[in-house]
Amino acid sequence: MKSVKLISSYRVSRTLDLKDEKWITPSMLLLLKNTIFEAKHKGRYVPPKDEKVMGYLDFITDESGFVGSFGGTTYIRISRITDSNADSIASKITGMVGTNLNSESREALNYSIDELLANVIEHSQYKNSFIMLQNYPSLHTLEFSIMDDGISIPVNFRNHGISFENDCESLEKAIQGVSTKDENGERGFGLHSVFEVMTRGLQGEGIIVSGRGILSRKFRAKGVKSLNELFYYPEDSDETTVFKGCYVAFRVKTNLSPDLYEYLEY
Repeated sequence: MKSVKLISSYRVSRTLDLKDEKWITPSMLLLLKNTIFEAKHKGRYVPPKDEKVMGYLDFITDESGFVGSFGGTTYIRISRITDSNADSIASKITGMVGTNLNSESREALNYSIDELLANVIEHSQYKNSFIMLQNYPSLHTLEFSIMDDGISIPVNFRNHGISFENDCESLEKAIQGVSTKDENGERGFGLHSVFEVMTRGLQGEGIIVSGRGILSRKFRAKGVKSLNELFYYPEDSDETTVFKGCYVAFRVKTNLSPDLYEYLEY
């Protein structure tokens, strides 16, 4: 919602003013990526006054990072996903940051990224898709996000005759295991399993944004049912409230040793 406010303000004032921002979370950068690039190219960009924040922002959003090297041992700056490189991205990422993770966390991360990339390639009908990751070894925390400009979950569900009251309900159905995939297919519970692995196995928090809906889920202690926090914009709201595609992000702990298969359903 903060991203929506910044984008809406830019469209009115024609200036993207980030001068007072003390920090922009790594995942949030994907949501602002297109607006940052447009504002820079038009000379209508005011960078953060904080030099560290400005330097990080410039480095991570460097367009030369979209092709070739994905990043370093603790980060993957904004990198383009294509049909030809999707199969290798997850292994490249875990190979880069894996030295800072134990084998169980690495397996959980690899599974989740691989599953999300499969959703993008197989179902989104995207033209552009990007991934970003930042590991904080000293904090035992990792954050990553994946974004595409495809047809969105609500539209995909409508195209397959899956009914829902509003876009948030379509997101809830998606992470509950409702799928447009062949019921005999190999991947029957994509987003459901990913949210289980990330929020329960790695005790993290996740968010999914698609259409006019926003859904977030945080880890709950054993025996406490995880609740989805929902927010959606009404159909008659401004076009800046529509996410034409899908954005998924997670922040998880990396000092745990989850049994991946405990959280998967088949």
